[in-house]
Order: sequence, then C-alpha cells, then structure tokens
Amino acid sequence: MTVDRAAARRRLIVRAVLSGLAAAALAALWWWAGARWGFGARELVVRGRRLVLPHPAWLGALAALPWLWLVKGSSLADLPRAQQWLSLGVRAALVAALAAALTGAAWVGTDHRVCTVVLVDVSDSVPDEALGRARAYVEELRRAAGADDTLRLVTFAGDARAVTVPADRAVALPAAALARHAAGAETDVQAALRFAYGLFPPAHLKRVVVVSDGAETRGAMLAEADLAASFGIKIFTRAFPDAYRHEVAVRAVRVPPRVRLRAPFELQVDLFSTDPGVAARLVVYRDGVLDHREALTLAAGTTTVRYQSEVFEAGLARYEVKLELDGGAAAAAAHDTFDNNNRYIETVVVRGKPQILYVEGTPAYAGPLRTALEAAGMAVDVRGPAGLPDALAELARFDAVIVSDVAAELVTHAAMGALEAYVREGGGGLLFAGGEHAFGPGGWRGTKLERLMPVSLDVERRRDTPSLAIELVIDKSGSMEGPKIEAAKEAAKAVVEMLGGADLIGVVTFDATASELVPLDAASNRFRILGEISRLSAGGGTNIVNALALAHDTLRGRTAMLKHMILLSDGLSGEKDILAAVEATNRDDITVSAVGVGDDVDRALIEAVAAAGGGRPYMTRDPSDIPRIFVKETETVTRNALVERPGRARLVKPMAMVEGVPFGEAPDLLGWVATRARPGADLVLDVPETGDPLLASWRVGLGKVAAWTSDVKPRWSVGWLSWSGYGKFWGQVVRDTMRHGTPERFDARVDVEDGAVHVVVDAADADDRFVNGLASRARLFDPADPKRAVEVDLHQTAAGRYEATIAPPGLGSWVVEVTHRDASGATVGVSRATASLPYPRETLTLEGDRVRLAMLAARTGGAADAPAAAPWAPAGGEITTRQPLWPWVALAAVGLFVLDVALRRVRLWERRAAGAAAGSGVRAGG
Repeated sequence: MTVDRAAARRRLIVRAVLSGLAAAALAALWWWAGARWGFGARELVVRGRRLVLPHPAWLGALAALPWLWLVKGSSLADLPRAQQWLSLGVRAALVAALAAALTGAAWVGTDHRVCTVVLVDVSDSVPDEALGRARAYVEELRRAAGADDTLRLVTFAGDARAVTVPADRAVALPAAALARHAAGAETDVQAALRFAYGLFPPAHLKRVVVVSDGAETRGAMLAEADLAASFGIKIFTRAFPDAYRHEVAVRAVRVPPRVRLRAPFELQVDLFSTDPGVAARLVVYRDGVLDHREALTLAAGTTTVRYQSEVFEAGLARYEVKLELDGGAAAAAAHDTFDNNNRYIETVVVRGKPQILYVEGTPAYAGPLRTALEAAGMAVDVRGPAGLPDALAELARFDAVIVSDVAAELVTHAAMGALEAYVREGGGGLLFAGGEHAFGPGGWRGTKLERLMPVSLDVERRRDTPSLAIELVIDKSGSMEGPKIEAAKEAAKAVVEMLGGADLIGVVTFDATASELVPLDAASNRFRILGEISRLSAGGGTNIVNALALAHDTLRGRTAMLKHMILLSDGLSGEKDILAAVEATNRDDITVSAVGVGDDVDRALIEAVAAAGGGRPYMTRDPSDIPRIFVKETETVTRNALVERPGRARLVKPMAMVEGVPFGEAPDLLGWVATRARPGADLVLDVPETGDPLLASWRVGLGKVAAWTSDVKPRWSVGWLSWSGYGKFWGQVVRDTMRHGTPERFDARVDVEDGAVHVVVDAADADDRFVNGLASRARLFDPADPKRAVEVDLHQTAAGRYEATIAPPGLGSWVVEVTHRDASGATVGVSRATASLPYPRETLTLEGDRVRLAMLAARTGGAADAPAAAPWAPAGGEITTRQPLWPWVALAAVGLFVLDVALRRVRLWERRAAGAAAGSGVRAGG
C-alpha cells in the first residue's frame, strides 16, 4: 500500500510538471504572437469571408488547457478510461468556446440595399396641383426601387407624420395619403428630417427625398443638412416651380424708427403678386380714419408704394393697410388664394406730448384743469361723460384718463370694463376727481371701478347727519315678473345695507291693491327686513294711487328729519290722480323720486312725478341698472358723504407727485367727499380736522389709480384756481399717475425671425458711454387686448447691449416695452418698439426657394430635381454588415457544459459487461 501511494504521488508530480511546462509553452506562444501582430483587433479571411476578432487577447485563456489534463489525472471518479478522455476533450472544448466567445468574433460583409424616406410638403403654400404631381413622383420612386430596397413615406407641414405605403407595388398609393395637416400654416423641413432619422432599418443605405417648394417658415434645414451628412444620409430634393398658387398679399409696412408728432414721414407698403397686371386698390386707415387710397396695377413680384403720412396725437398710432382687387369675387378666384394676407396692421410709437383724456361731468367747468395740464406739456382731450370710450383700443392711445364729477349711471358697463382693462392690463393711469356726483354720491358703490379706487366709499354716517325715514314703493304687477322684480328686490336690499341703524325703512308694494311688505322699522333690524324683501313676487294689476297714499300715511305719522319715497314702476297711468297724490305727499315735507323701467313707461309722467315730489327722475331700459339707481338715490338723499365746509390740505406722506408743492400757502378747500383710505394705498393728503383723505394713490395691476376727493372746479376748489401752486400740483399728480412716467431713454430695435420677436437694446448715457449692469425686462403686448402679453428678462450680451427673444402668443400687431432698472431697483429708462405678425408666414413666402433646396441636397452629396432612379443608386456606397458569432459560440459552450456534467455523472462503458456478469451468476445459481 505504501509503495502504491508513493508511485501515485510521483505520477502526480510528473503530471503537474508536464502540465506547467505545456501551459507555459502555450502562454509563451500567445505572448510571442501578440508581440508580433499586436493584441488589437484582428481580421482573417476564411474561404473568402472576412472574420473579425475585436478582442483576440482572450485567446490567451487557451494556456489553461494543460491544467485540465492534470485535473483528469487527479480525479477520484471511477469511470472508464475512454469516458475520462472524452470528458477531458469536452472540457477543453468548453474553455476554447468561452475564449472564442470573449474575442467577439463576427463575420463581416457588405450590403447595397437602400432605404429611401420620402418627405412630402403638404403645407398651405403648396397648391393641390403640386400635391397631385408629388403623388405621381412617389409612384415613380416606388417603381424605381429594387426588390430588396425599402420606401417610407412622411407628410409634413408644421409637424410630420408617417404614412403607410402598400407593400404590393402594384397597388397604387391612396389619394388620401398626401392629406393636408391641421398645422398647415407652417413649414418645418428640419423637423421632418429629424422625424425621418428614426425610420431607417438597419443594414441599409440611407436616402431622403424632400418634395417641397422650399419655403420654410420654421427651423433651419441647411443647418440640419450637416447633421444628416454626419449620419451618412444623402438628401435629394424635388420641387414643382411651374405649379404655384395665385396670390396677392401685403408683404410689409415700413415706417421710420422714430416718428415725431405732426412731422411728415414716408410710409412704405410692399405688395406682392404672383401674376402680372393685377388691378387693385391700396387703402390705408390711421386710427380708423382714411389716410391714403390709391389705384394701381400689380406687377409679378414685389410692388412698392410710398406716400407721406402724418400723426397728430402722441402715443400709439395704428395703421391698417388693405389690398382690394378690382373685379370682386371673380378676380379673387383668379389671382388670390388666401385673403388673410390682404390686410396688414402696423402699430407706430409716436413721440410727443403725453395724451390725457379728461372726462368732466360739466364740460363747461373743465377750463382751469385743462389749462394747467397743457401748461405742464400735456395734450388734453376734454369730453363729457358720453365721450368716455367703451373700447380698449381707443383708450390705449391715452397715457392717463381723468374722470371728474361723473355719476356712475352716465358710464356704460362696457366703458367701465374697458377702463378696468386699460389700467390692469394696459398699464394706464386713472384719476378720479370729486364733486357732487362723484364717489359715493355718484352711485359708484358696487361698480367694478370702485374696486380700482384707492379709497373706500363705505363710510360711517356722521353724527350730525339728520336721521332718515324712507319708503320704497315698488310695482309688483304682472308686467314686473322676471328680471324686473328680481332687480327690484336687489335694489331694496342694497338700500337697507346702506342705511344707518337709526334710519327707518319700509317697503310698500302694489298691484291691484297696496300692502306693506315691510312696515316702517329701524334699519338695524336688517336680517328681518332682508328676509321680508326676499318674499317679494310679481302678479296682478296696477293701482299706484293707493300705494302712494299708504306710504304717505305711514311717513306722515313718524318723526324724522328727512322723509323720502322712491317709486319704482314699469308703467304709469292716471296722470291726474297720481300727481295729486304726490303733491299731497310733498306738502307734508315728504319728497318723492320716481324710477321708470322698460320701454312702456311714460317718460313725461315720470319727470312730472319727480318734479311734483321735489325728487329726481330716473329712466332705464335695463333692469340690471335698478340697484345702481336706488343706491345713487339713497346716497343723494342722505348726503352723508358730502362735507361742505372749509378745510385745508395736509401733507401726510411726501411723494414724487407732490414734491415741491407749497401746501402751507394753499387756500382752504370748501368741501370734499368723505371716504376712507384703503389698506395698502398711499395716503398723500388729508383734511387734519376730520382725517378724511384728499389725495390717495396705489398701483392696480400694471397701472396706477389716484383719487382726489375734492373737486377741480370753481366750487369747492374755487380758492385753488388762483393759487400759484395749482398748475404745479396737478401737473405732477397727473404725470405721476400716467402710464409712461419714465422718459424713453434707450432705443430698442426689433426683428421678427421665424415667428419670434428678437429685441435688442443698446444702452448709452448722454456722453455715449455704455450703461452696464441694468436689470431690463421686456413686455410684449397687443394694444387692442393687453391681456395678450408676454414678459421676459433681457440679458446683457455685450457692453451696453441687452437682448431677448420673445415668442408672441399669436398673430397681431405688438408693442414691446422694456423697463430698465439700476442696481438699487430704481427705474432709469424705458425703451419702446413695435413688431407685426399680421398673418402666418406660410401665406407670405409663396414663391418657394429652389436655391435653398439645391444647397440642402449639395451639402449631403445628393442632387436637386434628380430622376426617380437617383435615390436608389448605391453610387459606390455600401453598408458594412456584421454577423456576430459569439452568441452561437456561447450557446455551444452552454451545451458543452451540460455534456461535461453528464459525462461526470453517467457511466457510458462497461455497463453492459457488468450486467452480463450479474445475469450469469443468477443462471448458475439457478
């Protein structure tokens, strides 16, 4: 036993030595081969085929093969010798397969198959005839393709989409394949090319055919050509210049960069026509007024018209240019495809005096303030209440609006809405001035403009105000049913809310009979009174005399310093009896005002009732005006907001608007409207004896609103009209409130590129030195609708230069206003310019651009207007194909591993011999 072990140990040592020597020899051979040919990628030719080994260094793993022989000799497995040698061979093959897989071996070949992606322009600028010819060209491309070639189809405009092409070339392309896109108002060739990149299958030569007129409105196809070339893509182009749309258009309206007030300047209009000899008329309006008309004959291409224009008001001037064809619809059908490009709007910034709209309740008294403002360098447009514009576009040309002593009932809802938008979105200035018909007494409480005021109209009743007893006499006949009766209820409730707790209020209703809906009671019982009013409903006839008598009897029996009736009806009859009842009421010191609603009211009778009752007449067709009328009437009766006694102005908060004004020398004011300064408002002046505000201001949205609670006329301000500080005071207040309080200091230049507005401001001081470090913010807005606005920050790109690109929220004529602030946050200047995008550029660039299409093809090695066979020609190009072998070798290694495990677990030989011997023993024993 000892001898066998010693022999086995010797055999093991010999095997180890031999295995080591063999492994060392293989490693040395591997190292020698690597030193001679390198360890980098190798390429072999096997039977005419190229075999590439990217990582041949992994073949060094074959040096481990001799150690498998050592392991085989040391195995304790009791297997036949033949099976042991077979297992050794399988293991060696497994190691060799793994080493071969790690080399990344692959067969390398070439392929000449072509994939062509056809991009067809279906934008609005491409006529139907061109699309028909494009469809025929796609069919030519399909027929010219080889059997193994692939064609893909894409239609594009502002976007791109893939179109399914029938696999059978005998099947024609559907007519709907080249359908128009919803985004047809744009042409983006660059986006279409990028869309095509993802459509190429592997192992194909890449070709793109662009079928277009070349009139791109977005993107940069020439820049994209360089990227396509780097991907190995050749681009071919095809255009149909003889198929075009018939079109006339206003191409551009050009004005000098600086337009001065009342200074003639040349306005240039560029007109375009695809056809020669088109008879047309050019019509130009300036701010809605005809400025120029000219008959002309358009040549093919561009026709330029020049004429002298002049602007008489500073601010924004709006030029509307129209091109009209002679011959009506027939001429349009023959020469004009798109009508949206026949109109062009250009807004011009006109430098001059600030424009002020002064709306005075009594225009005859507007002289003193108008004279003061004109002396301060402003242009003043004086109008009565009916002249207040109800359109934002008309208000936009004014820098500030003054509303002086105007009752709310004289201002339409549309005008109020326009004023609110003018301040909030348009950045305009608004100044409310007082008087008998302003603020609370003017019925402004509850209106949308009250929210803009820096003073509150909801003031407490003064202790010295006489107590009030008021009866509301409301018609509830059948004709009042619906909006009228609902408005009457809201009006009655508003009166209840206005009264002081000690005041008395009652409601008498009438149809065929009269009754007390609310018995005369203290207004402090508001909840009960409001509940009773809510029960009011319409139905029945009309008997007003009994209602007047009932209200008369009720008021006559009560003690109050003021007794008043408000009569509301939509139809009065029996003039003699009604006037007799009203006169009897008035003899008992009870005043009567009358409100008529609807179209059937006798206006003369309403006025006669008010005259007999010592009150005021009101007429309205709109039931929604009833609450406002009741509020105004109640304010007028109570007069709780009017303070008519001397008072002086005291400076509360020094501000720029009153800087340098000598208020110590100012005469007393003889009256004002009592209000309260709102939280957040700047209280500039007040009356020291009462604390009532005289002048307050605040910002509202982008604009500024100020309130002067005294008047500007020879009543309460009669002493101020001759005061030396009157002109200085009002000039500064209006200038501080107006829209452009900061002088235009730096010029702005605006360019429209690819539908975006590029703004450049060069900032230099008076000594032509660059101004750096400004915080500049641009606001682009539509003067006709300031809600359409975009704000961006400008960035300094060079010494004194600030730039930004703004994407407008749509088409239109735009104003760009840039505000510049220094490091402290103070505004140091503004810049203004205009930009127009009147219609989509797709209807502007109608000639096409074959030159750019040719450049696009040349940059990638393609061709322009090439025949259908050109994109399919390999033209010396080929695709290198790689067929990796390592996945198959790795799969073989897995099979070898399984086989090796089986050889070590299953005996393949001598099983039959052992079985035979066992069988012999059984038979012998038997």
